[in-house]
Amino acid sequence: MTAAHLPGEMIELSGQPQSIGKVWGEINARHINKDIKKCFLELARKAGIDERELLRRNAEFVKLCSRLAPHWLDEIVSTAHAANVKEDIYLAFCGSVYRNIFLGDECTSYSISQDASEDGRIFFHKTRDNISKSQCAFIISNTARDVNKFIAVSDSSVITCMMMVNDKGLAGSADMMGELSVNKPSFRGMMNTHMLRYIAEKAGDCNEALEIVKEFISKKWYAGGAKTGTHWHFVDRFGKRLEISCNSEELIYKYHESKVYFSLRSQAKCARILQRAKPPINFKKFHNVSRDPSMCFNSSISGMSVEINRKHPGLLSYAWICLPAKGLGFPLFIGGTKTPKPLFNGGVDSIFRKLAPNTKKWEKLESFNFLNQELLSKEIEKLIISGNNKQIPELINEWTMRCTYSNISAVK
Repeated sequence: MTAAHLPGEMIELSGQPQSIGKVWGEINARHINKDIKKCFLELARKAGIDERELLRRNAEFVKLCSRLAPHWLDEIVSTAHAANVKEDIYLAFCGSVYRNIFLGDECTSYSISQDASEDGRIFFHKTRDNISKSQCAFIISNTARDVNKFIAVSDSSVITCMMMVNDKGLAGSADMMGELSVNKPSFRGMMNTHMLRYIAEKAGDCNEALEIVKEFISKKWYAGGAKTGTHWHFVDRFGKRLEISCNSEELIYKYHESKVYFSLRSQAKCARILQRAKPPINFKKFHNVSRDPSMCFNSSISGMSVEINRKHPGLLSYAWICLPAKGLGFPLFIGGTKTPKPLFNGGVDSIFRKLAPNTKKWEKLESFNFLNQELLSKEIEKLIISGNNKQIPELINEWTMRCTYSNISAVK
């Protein structure tokens, strides 16, 4: 079956940054306009901040983008034009929108050791807690020089990273809190969501991610704000698991070797389930923990469970994404080239936000999908051995779309 006969539309975020921005702006224009108004301009007006001041405060972000990731600026401008919003305001929105968000429920990420996992597989998960905004997932492959392809979850209004896995076999998250309090806040620079995207694009393992965070802190590029520092969690294809806590001045880090690591809620039921689980722990058991009520709340707006493939990280690593976290999981393989439109435009998020949690049904559907995914992976491995890699993206795209629409049909 060719892509033309797939049961629904697929979105390709690849090529020149201007093309990527145009696609994003055209499809997610409604979310962009809504979030700029509600989460940025209205809040600024209430605080007595006019547009000129918003642009002044965003100048350092623009400067850093010009130096470190100029293709982001091309994307942002193209997105703004496609969504029919002012490009300078959208630039300020992208660089500053997460500044004032602070909730009681903190994000949670977790991982387990290879000794505890089935066949020594490498797993990573993050649940994002935040205000309710349309969520999306996507595969992005930019032609900018020395930029990794990656899968990420973000707000539908901006291309950034709340959690990610890239084609080098590095998965990661950037959350609030950590072990370091904020003594001297820095309000100008690049916030951790964009830093995580930069790491997704540039780093290949935990060590390289650590060096990037160190550089941002030492050169005062990190804009952390006054409320909390950032708590980073990375897992790579070598099985390393890295925790970093940083504020605007310093960082501390630790490589974890224990059976189970939770960035938060290490004494909660969700952590105990994995701690008490008898190895080997498979992906199903690892992923199912994410919907436990001890870590899945009304504020849990998205979740992503990842398996990093050691041998073929750029083809066979995958993510199962729940929008919101209480919902059914939808897959994306890093070896694919397109994202099903309902994942990209907030459609899946809209469906499952309206549905009551139904964990037993979701787990049953996912069990069936996991079995099919294993068959797909074996088929891809045969193609790799035979040297027919060109067939792999279309095979993955077809399976991903079929799984997506099958899942949507099953809940309607």
